[in-house]
Amino acid sequence: MKTKFLKIFIFIFIFSFMFYWIPRIFDKHRDARNWEYIYNTDYNIDILFMGSSLIFTSLNPYVIDPIIKYDSFNLGSSGQNIIQAYYNLVEVLKYRKIELIILDVNTIITEDVKVGYIYNNLSGMHFSENKINSFLNSINRNSISDVIDASKFSMFEEWGSIASLLIKEKFNWKNDIKSFSEILNEYGSIIDTRGFFKREKYILLDDYNKAKDKKSVSRNISLKNQKFFEDFINLCNENTIDLILLQIPVLEKRTIKEIDFYTDKYNTPYYNFSFKNDKDYYNYKYEDFSDEVHFSANGSEKFSIVFADSLNKFLNYKKYK
Repeated sequence: MKTKFLKIFIFIFIFSFMFYWIPRIFDKHRDARNWEYIYNTDYNIDILFMGSSLIFTSLNPYVIDPIIKYDSFNLGSSGQNIIQAYYNLVEVLKYRKIELIILDVNTIITEDVKVGYIYNNLSGMHFSENKINSFLNSINRNSISDVIDASKFSMFEEWGSIASLLIKEKFNWKNDIKSFSEILNEYGSIIDTRGFFKREKYILLDDYNKAKDKKSVSRNISLKNQKFFEDFINLCNENTIDLILLQIPVLEKRTIKEIDFYTDKYNTPYYNFSFKNDKDYYNYKYEDFSDEVHFSANGSEKFSIVFADSLNKFLNYKKYK
């Protein structure tokens, strides 16, 4: 009998060690750490930046907030599309009252998201039907008629996908090992950045000039993305959240065909900072870009100041406090 109890105790100890302590030793991906800030309501959030890596490498809350006199947070994630953004907002609104959302328009034209980016975006989000819906609809490439709702099926129907989500999140050991102080202070790094990521490298001068000379590309919003984009807008309206669409200035010049239709239909402000000619590049140098679609550390600080000034003009008509 004693041997049996000893085996049970050893099993419980090993199970607990593997599922609780070992994952804590490894650092979480930066996208996953964002959720720690969202769930910790000791930190105020008035304005939420949402979208792809374009937004979390461009808008620095520590530069913007002192100018606008509001508290912002950057919930961008790598490769985030509008499907993920929608379910992210559903999750945020369980815990937060948000006044204003700045949405990166790259999000509404992004379709084939890498599975690794999907895991990173969801890792750190509390386990719920919303998390399952986000995962299954992000990996589901079917039409808009096949949107998945976890509340309407048995967990056994998608047990393989759900299990892979949980295991991948729990045992994602590709990141660095934490120091002892980092293990004890899990909120430290995300408090220091508020979701912003600084890219230290910058583009080569030849690549910069080639990118500037490329012709503009016209992009479409897929039918499925249109569906979730409208759901996102309606979710904002239902919760009295103001929405601003933002085109960050990138070297890869592009236009979005349907964007005017949606800004007119929903009376949504669209801040388009696209580079159109050489004059638009005047205030930026090649050192301000990390690659064709991302700012470097220098560029993000410049653009954060420019954007904060534009945002201030909008906020002059809105008094959230």
